Amino acid sequence: VQLQDIDDDDNSDRKLDECSSSHVQEIEHMLMQNVRILSEWNQETKEFKKLNHDLDQAAAAAGITNRIEVQQQRLECCQPDIVAPLIHQKRVIDEQLQTYQGKLEVIRQQCANKSAEFNALRHECDDLLTSVHELIAYCNYKIEQYNTLSAQHSSLGQQKNKFQKFIEQYSEYSDSYFDLLRGFQKFQTLNRFCIQNTTKNIHKRWFDRERDWRTWTSTDVLAWIRHKMQWVNESTVPNYVNFDDIVRNLQQHQIDGTSLTTLKPSDLLHAGFHIHAHRRTIFKSIKKLIAVRVDTSPTTHGDAESDIESESAECVTSEGQSTDDVDAPCRYKCHLSKRVMTEPVFCGHDQNTYDKSQICAYIEQHHCLPYTCTVYTQQLAVGDYSSYLLFDDVLLKLEIKQWLEENDS
Repeated sequence: VQLQDIDDDDNSDRKLDECSSSHVQEIEHMLMQNVRILSEWNQETKEFKKLNHDLDQAAAAAGITNRIEVQQQRLECCQPDIVAPLIHQKRVIDEQLQTYQGKLEVIRQQCANKSAEFNALRHECDDLLTSVHELIAYCNYKIEQYNTLSAQHSSLGQQKNKFQKFIEQYSEYSDSYFDLLRGFQKFQTLNRFCIQNTTKNIHKRWFDRERDWRTWTSTDVLAWIRHKMQWVNESTVPNYVNFDDIVRNLQQHQIDGTSLTTLKPSDLLHAGFHIHAHRRTIFKSIKKLIAVRVDTSPTTHGDAESDIESESAECVTSEGQSTDDVDAPCRYKCHLSKRVMTEPVFCGHDQNTYDKSQICAYIEQHHCLPYTCTVYTQQLAVGDYSSYLLFDDVLLKLEIKQWLEENDS
C-alpha cells in the first residue's frame, strides 16, 4: 500500500509537473498573444480551481496536502512572471490610450474649428450666391432696359431721319415763303403809297367841295362826316352806325349845309350818332369847317395843299393821342415798348405785333429782332424794308382808334 501510495504520489507529482509546465507554456503563449490572454487566463483559473478542489479531496483522501501547498507556492512564484508583463502592458496601453485620447481631443477641437470655418464659409458662399442671383436678376433687368432703349433709339433714329427730311423740305419751303413774303411786303409798300396818294387826292377833292358847304344836301353832309371819321370801308364803320337811318334822320330834322351853322351836339344824337366821342369829333369838325370857310373867296392851290397837310397832321395827332397804357388791353400794346400802338404792324419773322416806329428803330439800331434767334437775324437786311416782313394790321388799328375814342369820352 505504501509503495502504491508512493507511486501515486509520483504520478501526481509528475502530473503536477506536467500541469505546471503546461501552464507555464500556456502563460508564455498568453503573453505572446495579448488578445486572448484574459479570456484564457479566466478559463485556466476555473480549471485550476476545479483541480484544486479535486486535489483537496485527493489530499484529504491520500494525504497530499503538502504537495498541493508546494504546487501553490510554485504557482505563486510563477504568478508575478505572468501578471507583471500584463500589468506593464496594461500601463503601456493606458498611456497610449491617454495619448490617443489627447490627440483625439486635439483633432476634435481642430475639427470643431474647421467645422466653424466651414459653416462661416458656407454662409459666405450662400450670401455670395444670393448676391450673384440678385446681380443676375439686375443684369437681366438692365438688359431688358437696354433692349427697350435700343428699340426706342432705333425708332428715334428713324424719326430723326424722317424729321431731317422734313426739315430739309421745310427749309426749302421757308426760303420760298420768305421770298413770297418779301414780295408781298414790297407790294404792300407800293399799295400803301398808292393809298396815301389816293387819300391825298380825296382830301384835295373834299377840300374843293368844302367851299360850297352851304349847298350840301343831307346826303352830302353824311358823306363828308364819313370822310372826316374815316368810315369809308365797311370794316371801319362802328357796329351801331346805320347810314340809311342816319340819312333819314338828317332829312327828317332838315340837317343840310345851311343848317350846319345852327347845329347842336344833341342834333347829332337824334341823327343816330350815339357815342359821345364820335359826336364831339363830328361837331368839332363842323365848327372848324364853318370857321375856315366863312370867307368864300377862292384860295390858291398852294393854300389848299397846306390846309390838306395840316388836316392830315391833325388827323395823325388825334390818332396818336395819349391815354393810360395800363388800362389798355395787352393786344393793343406794342410787344417791344409795352405802350398803346398808333400804327400796329405784324412781323412775319416772330409773329408778334409791334408799333411800326418802334420796331423799325430797333432793327436799325441793333440789326436784329428782339427776343428771337439768329435764324431770323440772318434773314434781315438793314436798309431793305422788305426783309423786315412788317405788315399793317388795319383791323387792329381801327380797334385801337375806336378804343381811344371811347376812353377819351
